[in-house]
Amino acid sequence: MTSKKNLTLLCVVLLGMLASALTRGGDYPSRAITIVVSLAAGSGMDAITRLYAEKLSEAFGKPVIVENKPGAATTLAANQVAKAPPDGYTLVVLTSIALSINPTLFKHLNYDPQDLTPISLYVKSPFVLVIDPSLSAKTLSEFVELARKKNPPLSYASIGTGSVQHIDGVCQEAAWL
Repeated sequence: MTSKKNLTLLCVVLLGMLASALTRGGDYPSRAITIVVSLAAGSGMDAITRLYAEKLSEAFGKPVIVENKPGAATTLAANQVAKAPPDGYTLVVLTSIALSINPTLFKHLNYDPQDLTPISLYVKSPFVLVIDPSLSAKTLSEFVELARKKNPPLSYASIGTGSVQHIDGVCQEAAWL
């Protein structure tokens, strides 16, 4: 398919989506919207969500409520929203594990990832490795060398079992040691 045909097809699809949205929800929102946050109150995700909620509330002229539902590797929040009516009034802010890792980590999820429709990349967050300043390592290669020699072994922390940070830590440990 040529670039011109691709662009035309994309425009037709977008116009169809726009027309569908306008006919279904011309008065959206007509009531409060709830955004469920899968991490604890006070977390970075919570703070960002509250900023978004404030701006959305101003733009829509309707309340936007932030509800924190942390725990169980984001499955509590994901389940709550997956079971809510699919009407756009209950949204969820999740880390990537809810849709990508949890389906392989858990034999039985209490939600089907297919019941959640991603609508936007919300925020990008880098991984940062920090170590105790009393350790002699000043670079990553020095830290790896120290980790290989340390007895007892060094330990690490993450935001929780099954999180991207935890899985990365396990992979790094296996690669370094």
